[in-house]
Amino acid sequence: MIIQKIIKKYFVLEWIIKITLIFLSKLIKIKNRLGDNNSKKVLVICFSKIGDTIFTIASINYLLGKYKDNLIIATYEENLPIFNRLLSKNLNLEFISKKDIYFQNRIANPLAVLRFNFLKYDIIYDFTSSILSGSILFCLRANCIYGLKEPYINLLHSQSVSMSPGDTLQKMYFNVINLVDSEAVCSDYFSYDIKKFDKVKILINPFGGWEAKEWGIGNFIELFKKLSMEFCVDFNLERARFEDVKKEFANIDVNRIKLTDTLNDLISLLDSYTIFIGNDSGPLYLAAALGIPTFAIYGPTNPLLTFPDTRGHAFIQNQIYCSPKENEKVCKADGGRNGCDYFKCMAELKNDVVYSKLKNYILNLKLNDGNKI
Repeated sequence: MIIQKIIKKYFVLEWIIKITLIFLSKLIKIKNRLGDNNSKKVLVICFSKIGDTIFTIASINYLLGKYKDNLIIATYEENLPIFNRLLSKNLNLEFISKKDIYFQNRIANPLAVLRFNFLKYDIIYDFTSSILSGSILFCLRANCIYGLKEPYINLLHSQSVSMSPGDTLQKMYFNVINLVDSEAVCSDYFSYDIKKFDKVKILINPFGGWEAKEWGIGNFIELFKKLSMEFCVDFNLERARFEDVKKEFANIDVNRIKLTDTLNDLISLLDSYTIFIGNDSGPLYLAAALGIPTFAIYGPTNPLLTFPDTRGHAFIQNQIYCSPKENEKVCKADGGRNGCDYFKCMAELKNDVVYSKLKNYILNLKLNDGNKI
């Protein structure tokens, strides 16, 4: 979004990008018409962070049922564990390592794309719909390309669709499916059903996608101390970020700190816990997708568009004058990334308020025997 604002600010830059993409789109369409393309293969382009990858699962479940063995999913190599865990086995997967994505995650190395087993497809579903997917489409051929209506990128698609007011992000991706099947219903293909458990074991992840979405490590440590008086509680931290915050955990038992390096590590760790607490982040939605009850702390983003709307999940948000409105994904300051120095919504969310709501949430969860905790 920041990039789009910069582009709109400079007319000449916007004009150059539009002309370039118009030329690229025409080149792709001409290329797609050259020669015979009798391929029955269908490709899904899904190069997203953890959260958005999970929001595509309902759409991909639909496509697996429709195209079966002809469906191929292209994604980051690092995200493969998500698909292997949440979707049926024996998936046809193509992947590109993040090391082969250049210019701040915007352009794919064409040699990495050309290593795909198939370069011709009947249909491509572009769930990424960014410059990155444009660089991938340039190397492939397809009879039809469906995607999200994003500025500049929709020129590359045969058909594209916008996010409708009130849509969750999961439904936003499913809108692409509705281009070809208007009667398909998103909730029929994925739900956040929670698993049953015998005891409370809590995992806290204090990080978020960016700084404005984080409640603060100090707040989470205070929350940890309160919860530890009654429950088993651990922290999950990315090893790569741990060195930067190590001093803040100096008084926490090292056995209560679980470090992870990869998504496989995180999934294995999550399987050992029965409640997840965190900010609006990929690990939060991964935990929910794995059936773990979640309690989320929201700030400059909109929980109505992302949070699992089923029993067993809860959230808290400090609503202030600049909080995102009902149909807005983020606040006016681009989720705190542009023009917000204080992060007021998070900074003024009191620990006692969070603890009180969280404690009630935990006590209202039910164990395997149907009794409350």
